[in-house]
Amino acid sequence: MKLSQNYIKLVLGLKLKQLRLEKNLSLTHLAEKSGLSISYLNEIESGKKYPKSDKIAIIAQTLDVSYDKLVSLKLSKQLAPIGDLFESNILDQLPLDHYGIDIRKFIALMSNASIQLSALVATILEMAKSYEMSENNFSRTALRAYKEFNENYFEELENAVDAFAAVNKIDAFPPLQYNELAKILTEKYFYEIDETTLNTYSELAHFRGFVKSGDVKTLFLNNKISDSQKAFIVAKELAYNHLNYKDRSYTHSNLRLDNFDHLLNNFRASYFATALIMRKKGIVTDLQTFFALPKWDGNYLISLIEKYNASPEMLFQRISNLSPKFLGLNKFFFLRFNAKANNNTYHLSKEVRL
Repeated sequence: MKLSQNYIKLVLGLKLKQLRLEKNLSLTHLAEKSGLSISYLNEIESGKKYPKSDKIAIIAQTLDVSYDKLVSLKLSKQLAPIGDLFESNILDQLPLDHYGIDIRKFIALMSNASIQLSALVATILEMAKSYEMSENNFSRTALRAYKEFNENYFEELENAVDAFAAVNKIDAFPPLQYNELAKILTEKYFYEIDETTLNTYSELAHFRGFVKSGDVKTLFLNNKISDSQKAFIVAKELAYNHLNYKDRSYTHSNLRLDNFDHLLNNFRASYFATALIMRKKGIVTDLQTFFALPKWDGNYLISLIEKYNASPEMLFQRISNLSPKFLGLNKFFFLRFNAKANNNTYHLSKEVRL
């Protein structure tokens, strides 16, 4: 829902409700005095309907205000922060629907807000302007909260992986090879896979892969990435199809996603892909063995990467997925350092707190 398209209706609804309450009128009383139905007035107050001019005139007369005052977009001091909230477009950027929040009920709640709460809204808006909050900021914060509430473990995705593996007769024992996954993608979902074209264009060299949609989908893969990275990308495409995610990004790169639906579905597809390549039962056993060791053994972790034909990022994602539920670890602090071979200079390239 684009709030900007409904702004006039929403403002009229807020003003009508405030004026009605100032007159100590219930909807029933206003309906009786104006001759308009309760349901009609309720739709106006909730921002669903904008009445014709003759109906506005009747309502204005009943409330003893001028026609111009009722239709003016100027709000009272108490409601002004709510109007600013609409105009700021922040509500459009918040993925309220993903949390089961009806936008109109949210607006109704705000219309009943105390002066103190209105002041809080005004303060938040000022902070948003100061820190240049964007849809990307909100979306990523919302996604982080979503993962934290679930301790980064999603049983329904683990079950979806098991069901997919059973239907497609994928062996539970690692490693799961790129060619096996590519065969499912091409034969079951009728993709074409192109591993040459992408690298002929220098401007596309930073992409690990992208999908051209159409009657026949084509997955273009960068031929410079490893087999484990190719397997992960193909597994993500299998996830998008198996889970029927239509709202998605068609690029596989390090570009930041702004759209919340793209961000959420990208996360869920990545979770599915990693869980498919590193199946829960096997990797939990391996992690239990690792954490039972008397001292840190980095070589054991490297052996797991090789065992599952995975990347380091995939291994640590599975550690963060499974450790809270199965190992009792629910706080993580990951640091990734990059270094060239035979060079003792290390560069901190990534920091993740979970």
